[in-house]
Amino acid sequence: MTDNALEHEDVLNLEEASQYLRIKRRTLYVLAARGAVPGAKIGGQWRFRRSQLDGLFEEGQRPSRPARHPEWFPARRRTIISG
Repeated sequence: MTDNALEHEDVLNLEEASQYLRIKRRTLYVLAARGAVPGAKIGGQWRFRRSQLDGLFEEGQRPSRPARHPEWFPARRRTIISG
């Protein structure tokens, strides 16, 4: 295996990284956008280094829970039925 192939394996896209971390893609997207998970947006697509994701499990490196932003999580509509 060449050095380029090894480097390529170390970089994950959003889908691969979410599967690796066993979390939903949307959760990873929000965490990455907030800077709680190290990643880079390249050409409009998120990329993550496996070694940096592994670093999340070291002491003091856990991501915080994502905040609910209105533009990411639209409010639910509530229907009130009166009798």
